[in-house]
Amino acid sequence: MAKQILSEEFRRMQKLAGLSEASGEDMGDNMYGITKEFKFGSEPGGPFKLELFSNGDMGISDGDNYLGLTNKDAKELSEILKQIMGKVNEAQSSYSVKLLVPKVYFNVETGELSDNKYEWYTEKELRAGADQTSYADPKELDTVVFSNDYNTAMDFASEYPELLEVV
Repeated sequence: MAKQILSEEFRRMQKLAGLSEASGEDMGDNMYGITKEFKFGSEPGGPFKLELFSNGDMGISDGDNYLGLTNKDAKELSEILKQIMGKVNEAQSSYSVKLLVPKVYFNVETGELSDNKYEWYTEKELRAGADQTSYADPKELDTVVFSNDYNTAMDFASEYPELLEVV
């Protein structure tokens, strides 16, 4: 019975922390461990890992150091992570792309953007079917080029700040 309760608590903590069993590994001795790596913005240092084990242990590791957490700490951390991930998901799902120029051109072969229609091809090459598309509608650009992916849109916005921004 205690093992079942622990297993249920483990799955609850796993769900709260946004961890999936696919990221887990068998630790032997009927113990199962799950690791989730987090990196927030440009904070110094590498990513840290949240480690959750089926025996109820939980800790944080930065690769060099490990901090074990009590059950109370683990529950508080799970709640904090749930709130953080909720805010991240909310921000990512409610973004929009804003064009800073009337039209952008996308080179399908190189994956580059430009506001100059003739950046890569001559008029003759364009008429012959060069692989270039143009977008005046930011929603269409987001759908077709960025696949409605927040991270992809942010990558393009940081590479082409004169052409577009993510708001």
